[in-house]
Amino acid sequence: MVPWFKEHGVRTERLRAGEEMIIETVLAEGNYAVLEPSSHSVLHFSVREGGARKARVDLLDTDMVPNRVTMGRAGAALTLVNRTTRTAHVAVFKDPTPPPEDRPVGMLPPVIKMQPYLDGKRLITRQAFRDLFQSDSVPAAGGLQLKSLPVLFTDLKSSTEMYERIGDLCAYDLVRRHFDILLEVVALHGGGIVKTIGDAIMASFPEAEPAMAAALHMRTAVPGVDPDERLALKIGLHSGPCIAVDLNERLDYFGRTVNIAARVQGAAEGDEIVCTTPIFTAPGVAEMIKESGLTCSEERLALKGIDEPMPVVRLRSP
Repeated sequence: MVPWFKEHGVRTERLRAGEEMIIETVLAEGNYAVLEPSSHSVLHFSVREGGARKARVDLLDTDMVPNRVTMGRAGAALTLVNRTTRTAHVAVFKDPTPPPEDRPVGMLPPVIKMQPYLDGKRLITRQAFRDLFQSDSVPAAGGLQLKSLPVLFTDLKSSTEMYERIGDLCAYDLVRRHFDILLEVVALHGGGIVKTIGDAIMASFPEAEPAMAAALHMRTAVPGVDPDERLALKIGLHSGPCIAVDLNERLDYFGRTVNIAARVQGAAEGDEIVCTTPIFTAPGVAEMIKESGLTCSEERLALKGIDEPMPVVRLRSP
């Protein structure tokens, strides 16, 4: 596949959720395709005299709509909009075969076989995997070493006082509803909830960018659980090596990375996100934080059980 793309490839682009790219057809007349491998979505477009001057195509979770367009020659612009909630990796290449309407009778479209890109870390961090394979994951003996895993912890601020103030039954109902929101947000951003601990959760993600996206989403979603009893979430994130093991028929993670993530969350105040340098400096994270409007302050935290002070970034409302 790589040599083939080197011969036929035109352009590659990384589109975050909601972003768009413009393909200006300074291309020679012919047939082209836009491919988004993670969703197996393909847009076929041709460059022809008399084609459209402008066209707009939406990238959805399972397809591109429309999936066929004809563009004019020099000066025409094709806009592709990422309508999904994830980052898309898009490739534009010359299509060596004619479109269906130009194919000779009996000519079949080529079959391009692509190697699956879903690696082990992406698989085991998905909420769907955790739901479907609760007792068939990683052998307990030895575990699975992961070179880098973003880990997120949350906790509710002043939950003990809330139980005292409104009673166990009402407080538990709010906590349960807040767990429902967290599960939905984590799954939406491609992660999985590892476990709940009291009023807190531990979640894992394949990359730092969706982990931060989930944290920002949680921060705004959880306070809306109840307008009369505003819940404030404390969030901490860290990324690094850890070990995945099967414990009590549940996939869990252990190691220094998990300990640091938990300690960092403990340093957060209500409505704050505290993240470490590996999270903050990961591709796409700083831009995402800037768009959120939160202020960033760098500091060094003395964390229990960690020898050296840990550089962190504290994110809060202005």
